[in-house]
Amino acid sequence: MVIFYALLNMAEVYSQIIYAVNSKQYSVTRRLYLKNLALELSAQHLERRSLEQNVPRAVRDRRQDYAGTSANNANIQPQEEVVPGTRKRCFSCVKDSKSRFFCQKCKKFVCLSHLKAWCPLCYDSLENP
Repeated sequence: MVIFYALLNMAEVYSQIIYAVNSKQYSVTRRLYLKNLALELSAQHLERRSLEQNVPRAVRDRRQDYAGTSANNANIQPQEEVVPGTRKRCFSCVKDSKSRFFCQKCKKFVCLSHLKAWCPLCYDSLENP
């Protein structure tokens, strides 16, 4: 680990030197340069992780806030056709309530307590275009 961090430190120092030489008005402290470098290098990974659907909703929402991706774009994805009579879990409920009703726009299953002919996300997007 010591060798890895030493290599990482040398790479940072050399990249900062190259950045200072290439930019005309260099006035960034080392701490801010390191912070910006880390955020830029991890931005693509953060975006990809924020779009994962197999994590709890609270974690996904926090990732989307941190990565700056839109919750509506991440949650509304094209899905396959719904087979009549299929019962699946409501995507809005915390509890495990199964329903045969689904959103007409995004085809996600919605229980009767959340049913508005569209899921809450699509309904909100209709009210606030």
